[in-house]
Amino acid sequence: MQRKCLICPPSVGALVLPVIYRAIKTHYPQLLLRNLPIGGAENQLSQFQTDLITDNMFCTGP
Repeated sequence: MQRKCLICPPSVGALVLPVIYRAIKTHYPQLLLRNLPIGGAENQLSQFQTDLITDNMFCTGP
């Protein structure tokens, strides 16, 4: 079962979540980061929907 965590607006998530992801990935290698553009090409930078997904099957941490 996948779980999603929305932590901020899409425009902020596109900038902040990759940094958080790299820090967490060392302890939880099963994490996936998906950035999906939700607007046209001219607005992609300001309109990212960022999902941090974890698969509970492989989670061994807290």
